[in-house]
Amino acid sequence: IDLQGEPLLLRFADHPDLWARRIGPCHARVMTISAPSPERYGSVWAFDPFSAEGDDPRAYAANSMLEGATAVGFAVDGARLEPEAMARLEAFAEAHGGAVYTASGPQYVLFHPDEGDRIEAGFVKVAVPDDPGVLGRLHALLGELARGASPLVWPELREAVGDAAGAAADRDTAERWGM
Repeated sequence: IDLQGEPLLLRFADHPDLWARRIGPCHARVMTISAPSPERYGSVWAFDPFSAEGDDPRAYAANSMLEGATAVGFAVDGARLEPEAMARLEAFAEAHGGAVYTASGPQYVLFHPDEGDRIEAGFVKVAVPDDPGVLGRLHALLGELARGASPLVWPELREAVGDAAGAAADRDTAERWGM
């Protein structure tokens, strides 16, 4: 039976389960874009060949990391990006060996805190290499995209590139808007 490419859940003792894709009999590459951690996007793990205890038969206990992560993940939250802007973000991530995952659906909306206007919103996760140059270019790209989508916040990335004031402003915006 060829199980190459089969999606599965890696179960960690001290971390939420992460989606991965089987790349060998008992090896899988993490596909979930999560916060910076040893289990982040692209890492390869050996797992127990028998399903982990629990209610999901697709879950396997992660044993040891075989290959470090290829990317670090960041959240972008706020007004929904237009399709062209989303395509630019996806193209940037893919050009650098990363990915973009939309973690919200059409039901995610924000309401202007003062005027009450309804704004279609989006929550995406972006994974790119943990390289200062790439992170700086992603930060600049999001700055461009934010001109057409307001509010839009990415505090963790701002911190990663040394923009503490921008990260604090993003957190204030997120709290004010209920993100």
